[in-house]
Amino acid sequence: MRKKPNRILILSSWSWMEPLTQTYLMPSVEILSSMQCVDQIYFQTHEKKGWEPSEEELQRIRTLEDRNIDRIPLSWRPFGALYLLMASVQLAYLFLLIRRKQITHIHAFAPVAGIYGYILKRLTGKKLIIDSWEPHAEAMAQTGAWKTGGLAHRMLFYFEKLQARHADVLIAGSLQMHQYAAERLQTVRKDWLYRPAGVDASKFYPLHSERETKRKQLDWENACVCICVSKLGGLYLSEELFSILTKLSELIGESFRFLLLSQNDPQQILQWAQKAGFDAKCMIHLHANPTDVPAWLSAADFAINPQFPVPAKRYGTPVKDAEYWASGLPILIMPEIGDDSNIIVQEKAGAILQSLEKPDIEKAMSQIMQIMRDPNHRAKIHQIAIRYRSFAIAKDVYERIYCQ
Repeated sequence: MRKKPNRILILSSWSWMEPLTQTYLMPSVEILSSMQCVDQIYFQTHEKKGWEPSEEELQRIRTLEDRNIDRIPLSWRPFGALYLLMASVQLAYLFLLIRRKQITHIHAFAPVAGIYGYILKRLTGKKLIIDSWEPHAEAMAQTGAWKTGGLAHRMLFYFEKLQARHADVLIAGSLQMHQYAAERLQTVRKDWLYRPAGVDASKFYPLHSERETKRKQLDWENACVCICVSKLGGLYLSEELFSILTKLSELIGESFRFLLLSQNDPQQILQWAQKAGFDAKCMIHLHANPTDVPAWLSAADFAINPQFPVPAKRYGTPVKDAEYWASGLPILIMPEIGDDSNIIVQEKAGAILQSLEKPDIEKAMSQIMQIMRDPNHRAKIHQIAIRYRSFAIAKDVYERIYCQ
């Protein structure tokens, strides 16, 4: 007898046009949709003003229906009274959707979406999967994005405890997450699964022809190029990043260049650079299309991950590191960022910035330069991405959940 078909409601807190949706969420959705044991996916996004899909993107969204993926766009509001009112209406809508479409599983990506997931599980009795299980409330508080003990912080932390205790499946992005759950969430579970943020190694790899083309386009043929693909501020360094870059420029000399791919406001970027004393003439800031990112990464010599080294970041899984490695780039990273800081040390796939002080930056950059002297370093680092961040890891985890 054929197993009852799986019909999955995927919950997220991101807009369609956000980089995380395109580089992290959609690949996971596509892996799920390719599995024979999954019949239908309903894929929810939270749409922010100014992030509306273009007509080209809307056409791409329509093609998802051919793969049994239906997008459910909901409105987004910042946390507050209007958010709570909106959330009540949206939960009622999703409750009816689950009933009408005979949803079998609720699959929430990260703890914020997990709030809706937990409530819907209690209302419907459907199985709840928390994917990208990691601390978010404490990360926001520790980086200063939220007030410690504020309503948003307390509310999300409360729901993180409920998710850890009552979700049917927990999928962690870090091998260390069970320690956090025991110490901070007072929850010990041995049935959690592990899958880090993956990368499509057939799209992200050292593109030698694109490297030459892009560097010539920028007039950077002889430059030493550092790249950062990330938003800045909030959970990420801002002015501190440019302080690091100022010291790197002093170390490397006139050939140093910085390429930033982010959605940040250009004026804000320039203000941070000026405060840190970084020469903006050495920098190019682009709002790049996700499809162009592999080519820009290939144009660089090394990359930097600007995540704040706060305790909660030990348990995350940075998407950007997978893309950096797949493109053959050694990474400058702060200590204890997910599992990646340890991988960098073990595999010589970059260097750890122990502090923002010049001696530590000099030491880390010396290690990066040593890696770059190996003519085969790009191919070797690409293999590290395949070993630690292959999509095959996610597919195996999803098959264990849905196909057995």
